[in-house]
Amino acid sequence: MIVDRGQTIIRETSKPILPRSLVLASCFESFKGKFNFLSIDAEGWYEVVLRSNDWVKFRPKLILVERNNDVVASDIDAYLVSNNYTLLHAEACNALYEDKLKS
Repeated sequence: MIVDRGQTIIRETSKPILPRSLVLASCFESFKGKFNFLSIDAEGWYEVVLRSNDWVKFRPKLILVERNNDVVASDIDAYLVSNNYTLLHAEACNALYEDKLKS
């Protein structure tokens, strides 16, 4: 943390955490309920973000997700496979999944 390196906190603020399904629902009319690509870089909250989605309403064809360690990668793989996604490619800390239902 930067405070450990001598930085000073000037102000702290709290922001609400919204489920992915609510965020997407707010954009529903703009993209008419369809989108092809979802990229998730949530600084350690990857699985929480994925689990907050409504996979019936919002199913991107491709998902790119950051997986910063083997445990996270295994959990994300298992979760996305259970939702009918397949791993296409993993490179460094990122992985690309494809919807098997839309292939």
